[in-house]
Amino acid sequence: MPATRESLLEAEVVRLRELDGELRQAWRRVPYLFVSFVLVAPVYALLGLTAAFATALSVPALVATAAYLIGVRRSNNRNEMADVNDALKRLG
Repeated sequence: MPATRESLLEAEVVRLRELDGELRQAWRRVPYLFVSFVLVAPVYALLGLTAAFATALSVPALVATAAYLIGVRRSNNRNEMADVNDALKRLG
């Protein structure tokens, strides 16, 4: 039975490492969300000043929200990885 638990924990470590790579990649993409600022000019032309102002305020909010959510997931992933590694050390 312990070998099964150990293999499950090792599989979890592999999954968490893969997720960490995906989260790092997503973190590197966050600054590209600022490209959404290019929408301000067309929105101004089509919908006016108020809509352009709302768009200009929404872009930093979008970037901040994405950074926060990815940061929290990365932190949770690190904590879970530490817990799994501790459990593996206790077993072996």
